[in-house]
Amino acid sequence: MIKNMYVVTVSRAFSADGTPADAFGYCVGVFSKKKTAFEKLKTEVDNFIKDLKNDLDPEGVAVIEPTIRVYDNLDDGWSMEVDYTALDETSVELFYRVEEIPVEVD
Repeated sequence: MIKNMYVVTVSRAFSADGTPADAFGYCVGVFSKKKTAFEKLKTEVDNFIKDLKNDLDPEGVAVIEPTIRVYDNLDDGWSMEVDYTALDETSVELFYRVEEIPVEVD
């Protein structure tokens, strides 16, 4: 039997002048309900921003916080994006997405 499932993925890329770009991606989870997948997506974005700030001293937070941008495209594209500039001037982008995929279920 084939059942539609919802996969939450994250892709991250960063680069700076004079350094090569770097990127990677991973799966956050697979869910049977779209609503649950969207909730996980939003939680992952919120937790990333919270963890980013918690890893910095107050001065670092003051530098990075104004550069953080969150783009929400959940209605049409089922995605969210987080962009910021790191303390070393590296541009960082994270792309969170929900994909609906058919999965064979026994």
